[in-house]
Amino acid sequence: MSTEMSNGYTTDLLVTTLGDLPGGTIITRKRLAKMLERHEVSIDRAVKRGELPPPVRFCGAPTWTVKAIMEHLNNRLAKAAKEVEKDSRRLHALHP
Repeated sequence: MSTEMSNGYTTDLLVTTLGDLPGGTIITRKRLAKMLERHEVSIDRAVKRGELPPPVRFCGAPTWTVKAIMEHLNNRLAKAAKEVEKDSRRLHALHP
């Protein structure tokens, strides 16, 4: 069963599906859209916003590997954590 977040994204479906696939698994835009229960145009928009890594063309279709998507997400999470830590230090310095 999937859980819908406030922004409408389904969490369990993506995490379970990507987590169960080998890193080298190739995922097309069409398949990723289906996994996320979104339209393919929404996938393109997510790439433009930096939420997904840029795809490469394979057999004429935009594609990713599971590893590329997971690395991109992990890098974004690490960057967000660093920004939170930086902001926390800055605020602490202002209010000792």
